[in-house]
Amino acid sequence: MSLSLHVTPYRVPLSSPIRTARTVISERCGWRLQLRCHQTQLTGWGEVACWPGFGSGLAETEREVSAWEQGGPLSGGPLSGGLMACALTEPSAPCTLEELQQACAHVSSLEARHGLELAALDLRARALGRPLATLLTKGSEVPRRAPTHCLIRDLEGAKRAVESGFRSLKLKVGAGAHWSEDGLLIAELSAYLDDLKGAVTLRLDANQAWSEVDAVGALVTAHAYGVEWLEEPLQRSLTESQGWSLWRSLQRRTGVTLAADESLQQAPLGEPLSASLIQRRLGQALDEGVEVITLKPMFVGGLLSCATLARTALQRGARVCLTHALEGALGRRGVAHLCAALASEGLRVEGGLTGALPVDVMSPLEVSEGQVLIPDEPGLGAVNGGER
Repeated sequence: MSLSLHVTPYRVPLSSPIRTARTVISERCGWRLQLRCHQTQLTGWGEVACWPGFGSGLAETEREVSAWEQGGPLSGGPLSGGLMACALTEPSAPCTLEELQQACAHVSSLEARHGLELAALDLRARALGRPLATLLTKGSEVPRRAPTHCLIRDLEGAKRAVESGFRSLKLKVGAGAHWSEDGLLIAELSAYLDDLKGAVTLRLDANQAWSEVDAVGALVTAHAYGVEWLEEPLQRSLTESQGWSLWRSLQRRTGVTLAADESLQQAPLGEPLSASLIQRRLGQALDEGVEVITLKPMFVGGLLSCATLARTALQRGARVCLTHALEGALGRRGVAHLCAALASEGLRVEGGLTGALPVDVMSPLEVSEGQVLIPDEPGLGAVNGGER
């Protein structure tokens, strides 16, 4: 049996720029992977996409992808064997998720590891004729839905989201010169949501925007307006210098639930990010009472590593929100399948799964009443153009 890996770079201008507290992104770049089994004529799809401040970073990922373009991962060794097993069509074929994860661990870049693992999982699910989510669940129920919030920018966007059935909204804050610049919009949103009698909640994401003093001011305001949680309020240097105990102090002083994201999944200054470091940070955050853990499979090394981290957090009583990295449909579908798989086990997992690039190889998944619907199709689902 022979496999080949085809790498296609992409660069897609966004319909409107993405503005966070630290940067403005006007286009999305990455690589689409096609892991092709020549005997079965099946193709598994994966995606690699970097983001400033997250994961292993662009330089390390480009080195890994360049090696793939020269045939590196399929030239023998443990990675080759792990990928080969995914192409077997027999349900009893010797391909376990643990073996695949161990094989992909030889890929140094976490983003690149995510892409190759996703392609292998997609290939395996297509070989078995099953949705990818069925490979990831430990339950008996077939995963069909994944709960998701909707990212909004203004009051009109919030109204459209609510009319579409969303029950959780997320707003980016902290991009202005002072935290109070977000106050007017938050007040408008809160007044609108109050009329809905608690049926819809608001989440905020500051992307490490504020000093401790500004964070306290913003959190007191967030508490007054009934915000469900606020993600990453503190500047990176504060978390790195004072640790998660500062987060515990902020939660205690303001009464607002905090969510960790970048602080778990960004590389230390001048050092590479590793899966073991992410695990250590997660344990420390949970020890200090961080109540919400946001995880992006793209930056933790893939769906399988993400599932392990999510289950660890859930077992310790935290809430978990699984989100994409604003990449294309392949990565977005992957995290939706994982979210659905965990939700089908009865676990309290939520998602940030909406949105799409203007041009892509797969269509966005259908959303109904705040739930992303998992299609009953093999693997990640149908590819535009009909390729299997």
